[in-house]
Order: sequence, then structure tokens, then C-alpha cells
Amino acid sequence: MTLDVIMIWVRVRHFTFGLLGRGVHLTSSRILVVDPFPALRALICDIIAECKSSPVVHVVAEASNGLEGVQKAVAMRPDVVLLEMALPDISGIEAAREIRKQAPECKVLFVSQHHSPMLVLEALNTGAHGYLLKSELVFELIPALQALALNRQFISNRLACQFNPQSGK
Repeated sequence: MTLDVIMIWVRVRHFTFGLLGRGVHLTSSRILVVDPFPALRALICDIIAECKSSPVVHVVAEASNGLEGVQKAVAMRPDVVLLEMALPDISGIEAAREIRKQAPECKVLFVSQHHSPMLVLEALNTGAHGYLLKSELVFELIPALQALALNRQFISNRLACQFNPQSGK
């Protein structure tokens, strides 16, 4: 486990209950997590499991690459696919396009460390419903899932400021 993952783990344990105490509630969601790193998939599962105010939200499957993610999305039809951009076989962009084509009811939320505005726009142009920075995962995963449940798009606050410089003032 890298130091970054350990630090995020500590943040989850410390801050998740604070987010839930602010009235964040989720509706029923079945989630597929697609990321090449088992520790990050476990972290996402833990964040969701800590969301005790909504036991109907759960991870139904995990995948470590894009092709496996597409296959599981098509077979299982989850409500939300949490998708990394950098995957070992096909890119997250390609996987998202294929998921949106074969299982259009699945909402795709990119969860990535890449924050280049061009990459984010390319990701959103696949029909994805949002983009969450991994550095903001602990603070923004639950609000992102809530936004998607309400059929709203979600963009990490740090990215939103990049796209609209006036929003940071």
C-alpha cells in the first residue's frame, strides 16, 4: 500500500461520518468499480460501506481493467460505473464509450487523478455523468453519487474552478 493510499484511508475514517452528519442521503444504487489498483477499489468500497444512512447503496462488482469493466457493466447493468481513466488494456474513455453504447442506462462517473481540462472534456464527451478527482474521493464520492441519483452531472470542485475561474472568487 502506498503512502498516498494510507493517507486517504486515514482521511476516510476521520471525515466520512462528518459528511454523513450533514444530511447527505443516497437513494438505492448498485455500483461497479473499475480501477486497476485493488487498494483503491477497497477504499471506494469502504467509503460506500461507511455510508450507514443508506444501506441500499452497495458495490455489486469490481473490475481491474477496461474490458472486464465493460463486460460486467453489460451483464450486471449497475446504476453507476465508477471508472478510472488509465486502465491496463483499453482506456477509460474507450470503456465509457462502450458502456454507454451497450448499457446506456448505466451512469458513468470517472474517478481519476488526471485533471487536464482537455482529458476531462474528452471524458465527459463520452456521455459520462461526471468526473471526480481521486484526491477529492473522500470528500466528494458520496455527494457525487447523490448528484447522479438525482440525474445531475457532478464535477469535482477543484475541476469546476479550472473550467470557471470566476467560481473560485
